[in-house]
Amino acid sequence: LEVGPSGPECMNYDYLEVSTSSNSPSSWFCGQTLPEPITVNGTRLSLRFSSDSSLSGRGFFATYTTVPTVVTKKPVCEVKFQNVRGTVRYKREDVQCDVYTYIVALSSSFTLSYKYTGKLGQGSSVTVYRSTTEPLTTYRHFTKLTGSKTLSNMLKVVINSTQQNDQFELTWKSKDKGLCGGSYRATRTPGNIFSHHTYNETSLAPNQKCVWNLAAGNKNNKVFLNFLSFDLAGRITYTDPIDVMTTRHLQRRGKCRTNYLEIIDGGKKVGRFCNERKLSTYESISKKLKLKLVTKRDPGKGFQIKFSRLT
Repeated sequence: LEVGPSGPECMNYDYLEVSTSSNSPSSWFCGQTLPEPITVNGTRLSLRFSSDSSLSGRGFFATYTTVPTVVTKKPVCEVKFQNVRGTVRYKREDVQCDVYTYIVALSSSFTLSYKYTGKLGQGSSVTVYRSTTEPLTTYRHFTKLTGSKTLSNMLKVVINSTQQNDQFELTWKSKDKGLCGGSYRATRTPGNIFSHHTYNETSLAPNQKCVWNLAAGNKNNKVFLNFLSFDLAGRITYTDPIDVMTTRHLQRRGKCRTNYLEIIDGGKKVGRFCNERKLSTYESISKKLKLKLVTKRDPGKGFQIKFSRLT
């Protein structure tokens, strides 16, 4: 750099003006003192050279280069779950956030329960919410554990950590409140009946009473049931002879008191069924069928039934 005379008044003669935008202040250089390297956080740099006729010099020489912008990703400080059961294991050393949030959100037919164990340092806390904004319990380093607690279909956990050795474990599970039953018209195209709407994900809930009403149209039509799966026994061991599903019809032997599916054909009770057996079918003798499901404890996986109309 050799632009004009040196000294504080050099800009009255020759100077170099460097600017990045019209809104930011410019930098002015003159004389023979080299400036420090200039870094611009942007995509534009403007240089304007001005000289008068009073003095002459060698001018200036500068090099420029572009550097890629380093984008720093924000750490993920929130995790969401839709599992009907699971476990959160938190260790402060594994995350980058002082405040970390876990959210478990299920459909409205579920109720959640959880169990918490933890080891927190002074000043740290774990707050459990029953909704997005309504706190239920806050655990600190001196909080006594209270066992499991039951919530609605949502669970929000916020950890505010101040110590590197903070850790906790929270296990949740859920129960399906039922939402089963209904009235259906049997047609030639088979339809499906599930014991509960989360049949493929969870076991059937205890203390349920559900009724399905099936109608096949006129009196000459019948309802045909095809049992694709059937398990109402769960962990219960029956000492009496249990129901038997044959390849053609359901046949009843023994008693089903704890969990059962009762079939009522045209107002007549066919029987109660509670076993787990191979594929079976049932053909009604009337145009109307009623299926009544009752569960009390350990009801098992439930069932899937295809129904259609026979003419």
